[in-house]
Amino acid sequence: MVDFRIGWTGLAGLEHQAALRDVPRETFMAQEHWAEAYRDKPMQDPDGHPIVPPSRLAWQLQAAGVQPGERVLELSRESGYRAAVLASLGARVIRVEEEPAQAFFIADRMVELGLSVPVKRGPLAQGWAVDAPYDLIIIEDAPGLSPMDLQHQLAEGGRILVVEGFELTRHSLLAGSLVERSFLPLGNTLPTHDWAWVPDAGVPALYIEEHTPGFDPPPSGF
Repeated sequence: MVDFRIGWTGLAGLEHQAALRDVPRETFMAQEHWAEAYRDKPMQDPDGHPIVPPSRLAWQLQAAGVQPGERVLELSRESGYRAAVLASLGARVIRVEEEPAQAFFIADRMVELGLSVPVKRGPLAQGWAVDAPYDLIIIEDAPGLSPMDLQHQLAEGGRILVVEGFELTRHSLLAGSLVERSFLPLGNTLPTHDWAWVPDAGVPALYIEEHTPGFDPPPSGF
């Protein structure tokens, strides 16, 4: 298997690198696709649910500002890879899943990885109020679900990260009100499968590319 060369400019720490390396992406893929597990591109699990590319996931983690020990609720149809990486970072993750078969699939993968990620059955639009409040709620592929609908499940100072393709919007609960901030990468500026994110102020850029095992710093001048 190939590894990744992952380096950050700016203030991002090494914990994201470790989490991306610690969670084997092929765990969520059919065996015939394992050879592509470490290509930095969208993939699918055996039932066609999306597996987020590592570079895009790293970008989401930076924008969310997730910290070890935080309570995280994921409302998504993603394969479970993101929830596994969040748990590897030390977050206490709960995943809500609408499809029974997918709930079992994700739960089995978490057991295989030795991660504690409860998978709850229910509509994404309702969140999971039983274990609220959360420090971070991630919403993706949940049509009609607004951050305002889940404000009551968010801790004061907590964030809701809405993922819509390459656009990320973070809503922070401050003094009882949601404050919105958008993060827009300016595009793919490197060759295929090499991504250069140029985020807005305050969030470091990310460099990631496929290579043989071992860590090297980003190329000079990046």
